[in-house]
Amino acid sequence: MSGAKQSQIKYTKAGLNSLKKEQLLTVVLELNKQIENVRSTSEVINSKLTEAELNLDEVKTMLRDLKQKDSYENYARKFWAIVNLLDDMTEKDKIFWLTEGLNHKTKYEVKSKKCETLEDAFKVAARYES
Repeated sequence: MSGAKQSQIKYTKAGLNSLKKEQLLTVVLELNKQIENVRSTSEVINSKLTEAELNLDEVKTMLRDLKQKDSYENYARKFWAIVNLLDDMTEKDKIFWLTEGLNHKTKYEVKSKKCETLEDAFKVAARYES
C-alpha cells in the first residue's frame, strides 16, 4: 500500500475517532443512503440494459419474420427500417436477410448474381421486380 494511501487511512481513522457517537451515527446513516443510491442506480441501469437486449431480440425476430407479401418497394422499406436498428450486422448478413424475405423468384435472381454489397442486392431485386 502506498504511503499516501496509508496516510489517508490514518487521517480517516483519526477523524472518525474524534467524532462523537451522534456524529458517527449520522456519518454511517449518510453512507448507507449513498450505498442505497448506488444500488438503486445500478438496478435501473441493469433494467435498462435488459430492456435494450429484449428490444434487440425483438428487432432480430422482426427481421427474421419479414417476408415480401406485396410490392418489393414496401418490403424494401420495411427491411431498411429494421436493419437500421441493428448496428452490428455485417454486409453479408444484411444481404442474406434481404434475400431470405424476398419472394421465391426474386430471391433466386439475387442469389444467382452473388452480390457483394447490399446496394447491389437492392438494385438486382428492384430491376427484377420492375
